[in-house]
Amino acid sequence: MDSKIFSKSKLWELNLEKNFQNFDLENFRQIGGPNKKLGSWDAIDPSTRYFKSLLFAFAEHLDHSIRSHPSLLPDDLSDVEGAGISFYLKNINRMNLGNPVTIEYFGRKLSIDYLLSVEEMFFLHDAINDSNSILEIGAGFGRLAHSVLEKFEHITEYTICDLPEMLDVSKAYLSNVLSNENFLKISFCSNDKFHTINSSDLCINIDSFQEMPAPVVLNYLEGISSFARYLYSKNAVCKYNPKVIDLVVTEKSEYSSALEQGLCNEEFDIYNSDDLLKARAIYLRKYCPKNFLLIKDQKSFGQYLFYHSALFKKD
Repeated sequence: MDSKIFSKSKLWELNLEKNFQNFDLENFRQIGGPNKKLGSWDAIDPSTRYFKSLLFAFAEHLDHSIRSHPSLLPDDLSDVEGAGISFYLKNINRMNLGNPVTIEYFGRKLSIDYLLSVEEMFFLHDAINDSNSILEIGAGFGRLAHSVLEKFEHITEYTICDLPEMLDVSKAYLSNVLSNENFLKISFCSNDKFHTINSSDLCINIDSFQEMPAPVVLNYLEGISSFARYLYSKNAVCKYNPKVIDLVVTEKSEYSSALEQGLCNEEFDIYNSDDLLKARAIYLRKYCPKNFLLIKDQKSFGQYLFYHSALFKKD
């Protein structure tokens, strides 16, 4: 048999020369080592491959979870891949305004922002159906308001309370993506006017209590306990050392400030299951408003595993 047909490729000639001339058995699997050429990507990668892989896995996880729910989808759709995601997003227009990174999932271009909205709507489905008015504290650009108002037509009022500068962002975005009818359901309230709000069925805070000074968070929780029936919190359960993710901090003052914000300031290893269990227990206790009870909670997926969804209801 001709041995030439088993000769190494030009690609491997280059790979061997570049990566295996001085093989180090003790360190070949470290970040940047030659193991990245032996069937696994490097842990630090200058591309979107990891992000898109997680995005795709997140979509599959959500779609399967929704389709497995006993009462949301008709029986004939429970086995149709993509039907779970479609159940929540089929009426949502202009989801990709702003040019986000997307994947293609059964005919739909999906970004991380609206997959997070699907996760939240699925978790809150019964609470939203039991509500007519919603207050979201810290709404970002407005992705969840957009999603909820287009999916749940019975919602009559959606209030966004935020920093004035961020209200400008959410107003601009939502006025472009929502129908005029749904946009008129929104009231925009600056954070210093929160005390003027005296009613809302469901209060929502996602990824922002953790960025506020503790006294500010406690003031919000006190207000919520006086007028709301539900509180949904989806925030980080702890602080962590950037070295855990091989992150080099360049903005020292920003990092120091971040450690001081929110009610969960203790540092844990976010890739240690025992640490996460401890951190979640602290989080669930500290973010429960007075006279409320935890009725439902769920850890977040993948890259958000140190975030936790918690739904509290007035006792």
